Amino acid sequence: MNSLRMRLMVFLLATILPLIAASSTVMYVYTAQALDREFNGNLLSKLHTFARMAEWDDGDDDEGEIYIDHGDDEADLLRFEFAELALPEFDFSRNAEYYQVTDASGLIYTRSPSLEGAALLEAADITDGGEPAHVILPDGRRGRIATLRFEPSVDEDATIPAGAPEEFYLTMARATQDLSTTLAVLRNAMMAGGALTMVLAGLLIWRVTDRGLAPLAELSQRLRTAGPEDLSKRFDSDQAASELEPVYARLNELLERVELTMERERRFASDVAHELRNPIAELRSLAEVCLARDIQSDRERSSYQDTLDIALRMQRLVTALLELSRWSSGELGIDIRRVDVEKLIHSVWQPLESEASDEELSVSFNLEHPLEVQTDLVILGMIVSNMLCNAVAYPPG
Repeated sequence: MNSLRMRLMVFLLATILPLIAASSTVMYVYTAQALDREFNGNLLSKLHTFARMAEWDDGDDDEGEIYIDHGDDEADLLRFEFAELALPEFDFSRNAEYYQVTDASGLIYTRSPSLEGAALLEAADITDGGEPAHVILPDGRRGRIATLRFEPSVDEDATIPAGAPEEFYLTMARATQDLSTTLAVLRNAMMAGGALTMVLAGLLIWRVTDRGLAPLAELSQRLRTAGPEDLSKRFDSDQAASELEPVYARLNELLERVELTMERERRFASDVAHELRNPIAELRSLAEVCLARDIQSDRERSSYQDTLDIALRMQRLVTALLELSRWSSGELGIDIRRVDVEKLIHSVWQPLESEASDEELSVSFNLEHPLEVQTDLVILGMIVSNMLCNAVAYPPG
């Protein structure tokens, strides 16, 4: 993983994703606990409300009132107002809730229709439990159950029968199916939201890192495409990010040094070529003059001919150096045109043909089809001439 962008992506995602997962988990646990407390609070609130609806009554049979005979001859009877109400949640149905009232002995005084005559709790299990507890309801569902010990209120015209229990137990239970469904929906929503947040975070991180690394990408692209003609250009460190200012300053320093070095090399090559032109021309002239005389010795003539050949090669080399120096310094522009390669090769080879013949070298050019390229005629001619000159001067042994 050599990409700086990928390293940043992996590092940021590895840092952010656990935070997203942790925050989602904390939100889910907090919300689940809040819903659980609300469920228990509603159950306990309903339990206390029902307990306040129990009283000892004088026994007047008002319309709609339900009395529970305590089993003595007293006229005062126990009345539970909630048993008189039409409460659909306590009817027998798929989502039914349950209640029952007992005394300490386990005697059931009233119960919800949803129990269908069964007991919600046995006498041994009836205790004032405070907080709701988990339980399996009579219909097999999971639920919560809570029991409250209470004393019925006493009507102003009533008296508590002798031997009647002083305390009663109200037990109420309801299913947690809706709570479990809500928590499952919440859990799935948290997971989906977390996954979506992770995807969006990845896209955002990619975008942010892409913009943040844009100066580096620009610098990399400029360095990748830089050529000899760009040595005079400098990086604008004033507009660069503070982290890149030392890099830009160092690159500008290196570019300046390279530019100066190449300029010195161009001047050196040009100076050397200029200084060598006259001595080489004189050497060539002397060799030609000597060869023009009537020389009887073959050995002497061969020596003059070798001198002339060397002078010619040196002259071509000096000419090439001068042309390259002028081209590098910009004195000669590049003239792009269609160049016939075969014609160019033959024109370059022609001055070398006699020298190659003297060296007993033969050459053949096999171009099956006419070949034309878009290039500078002078520069390509210099390259071809250098190759052919080296081939003639240094033939394979």
